[in-house]
Amino acid sequence: MSKSYTPQPEVPENLQERYRTIVQVLSGELTVSAAATSLGLSRNQFQTVMHKALLGMIEALEPRPPGPQPMPEKEKRLSEENENCRGRTRSYGSGWRRSTG
Repeated sequence: MSKSYTPQPEVPENLQERYRTIVQVLSGELTVSAAATSLGLSRNQFQTVMHKALLGMIEALEPRPPGPQPMPEKEKRLSEENENCRGRTRSYGSGWRRSTG
């Protein structure tokens, strides 16, 4: 049976202040300007950080079909090419002999 539950992530200590501040802005406890000032960032820098965090959350909310995801086409092609190279290397290796000196 596949694991469908993901436990709450542990926020690294060096990110806790930013994490808490973003949560406070999203909950209405702080304004964007106050949050930026508290972190020593410009309003624009803070909004960029917050928008990137929101983008990650939105991407995680995107519905996905169950089961393993198909390999992207480029990755699939590279994997096949890699396997072909390995096969050629194995066939070359069988004819090689080490000289004992």
